[in-house]
Amino acid sequence: MDIHWPWVVRYQRHWRPTYRYHQVVNVNTVVYGRPSRAQVEVETVYSHEVVHANDEFAELDVRIERLELFENGRLLGYIDRIPSSLKRMTATVYRNGEVYFDREIFLIGDPYAGFEVVSTLAYEGYVLDAYHHSDGYRAGSVDLRRHRVRAKKSSRLFRPNRAGSHVPISLLPNDEGWLWDYGIDAISATVDDYDWYYGGQGRTGRTQPNGEGWSQQDAWDYKSEAGADISFERQSKIQRVQ
Repeated sequence: MDIHWPWVVRYQRHWRPTYRYHQVVNVNTVVYGRPSRAQVEVETVYSHEVVHANDEFAELDVRIERLELFENGRLLGYIDRIPSSLKRMTATVYRNGEVYFDREIFLIGDPYAGFEVVSTLAYEGYVLDAYHHSDGYRAGSVDLRRHRVRAKKSSRLFRPNRAGSHVPISLLPNDEGWLWDYGIDAISATVDDYDWYYGGQGRTGRTQPNGEGWSQQDAWDYKSEAGADISFERQSKIQRVQ
C-alpha cells in the first residue's frame, strides 16, 4: 500500500468523507470601460465516494450535499435539495497525476439578481470562452425559502461568450490537493489512521489547524474573448467534517 496512491485501500474500506468548503470571491469586471464589482460568498458541503480503483486509476463520485449562501458574512439561506444532474460529477484519477472530470458545477448570480446552479462539460479553459452552444448545459434556480434548487430548461444568468455576462464561480475547490485529498499532506492525514489505512508507519501526528481546516488566498486575472477584463480575489478554507 502506498500513501501516494491510497485509492485501492479507500475503495476496499468504503471510504466516504465529507468536506466543508467555504469561499469568498470578489470579482471586478470592466466591460467597454465600465467597471462593476460583485462578491459571492458560498459554502459547499460535498462528499467523495470511490466507485472503482486499481493500481493504475481510480474513479470517484463527487456529490454536493448542501450549499449555504452569504452576503457580507450574513447567512442568506441554505439549500439541501439539489437535482442529481446538478450535484454530481465523476472524476478519473490516474497514477501519473492526470485527472479528468466529466462535469463542472458553478454558482452564478448575486443576492440582487438571484442565484442559479449550472453544470457544464469540463473544459480545459474557462467556461465563459470554452463553452460551445452544441454542448448544452444543465441549470436550476436557487430557492432559498424552500431550501432547494429547481431544475429548469434554460438559464437566465448563464450567458457564455458575452462580455457582460455573470461570472460563474466553481462550487468545488480548484486546488487539486484539496479536492482529491491524498499524499503525505492530505487533509485526511489528520483524521485517518495511516498505519491501518495506508500501510504506513503509524499516525503522522498532524492535526487539523486550529480545528478549523486549511485556509488560503489567491488572485488571478482573466480577459474574455468577448472583451471583459475580469479580476478575481478569493479567500477560501476547507475542513473535513466526516
